[in-house]
Amino acid sequence: MSYLIYPHFFLLLSINLPCLDLFIPYLKIKNMHRNKFEEHLKIAVLLTSIFFIVEIFGGLISGSLSLLGDAGHTFRDVIVLVISLSALNISKKLPSKRKTFGFHRVEIFAAFLV
Repeated sequence: MSYLIYPHFFLLLSINLPCLDLFIPYLKIKNMHRNKFEEHLKIAVLLTSIFFIVEIFGGLISGSLSLLGDAGHTFRDVIVLVISLSALNISKKLPSKRKTFGFHRVEIFAAFLV
């Protein structure tokens, strides 16, 4: 399923024409899918953070360097998930007069960073 919204839809949003009633349900459906992904990302951040903390404590208590190394990799996974979650939240913003294409490019930039 494609989540691409064409730029002319956003131009219609900034002009406030009466034909916007046709596109508002589409935006609501798109945001429902994004809310589902946001919930999944929040759960993934929580679970990965718990594993990170357990690995840190387990590595410090047992003196295992391999557990501490794996905790470092898990910390990177937490950072990547937080970047993805924040990009998803920023991309939900509606377009403005200055940013007529909206904020969907933030997701692409976040994917480039990750």
